[in-house]
Amino acid sequence: STQYTFWGIGILRDIFAGREWKESGHFPRVTMCDFDVRVLGNKHRHTIQCVLTINMFNEKVYLFLWWWLLGLIIATLLNFVWWFKSMSNQASRKEFVSKYLSVNNLVKPDDANEEMKVSIFVERGLKNDGVFVCRLLASNAGDIFVTDLMASLWTRFIADELRRVQEKRRALVEHDFED
Repeated sequence: STQYTFWGIGILRDIFAGREWKESGHFPRVTMCDFDVRVLGNKHRHTIQCVLTINMFNEKVYLFLWWWLLGLIIATLLNFVWWFKSMSNQASRKEFVSKYLSVNNLVKPDDANEEMKVSIFVERGLKNDGVFVCRLLASNAGDIFVTDLMASLWTRFIADELRRVQEKRRALVEHDFED
């Protein structure tokens, strides 16, 4: 049921319109109270109209909580869209990695050859999940930690790439001699 989906908006609309609970149906503020009064040994039952002050308070608390949760939902959705956009964009991932590598002077920002190496590092070394984890670490552990981590990952990737290239060359040379 969608009765409570827009409850906070309905409450605010009722408050601004000056509608009473009897009309709106939210949190009863007034009820009938029965009590007994003893007068000269006789019990007299009286029924009067009572104000439920706790419901007035509860209505304000729940209204605040409803709007607070709505704000958190909106902030979470915006954050999700930002993360999705930054993780699905190749240029954004490359820029993120380049920033941390250039801090350690491991790459030169304007060198086309270095930019190609960084692109290969992002695509084959870190991949999407590696960049995602590094972004999480940057936002939670700090830039210094991620700078050191990125430097270690970069040097290991470069060493692995050199080893891979040398093995390819060796295989090609052995293949040429076999022919």
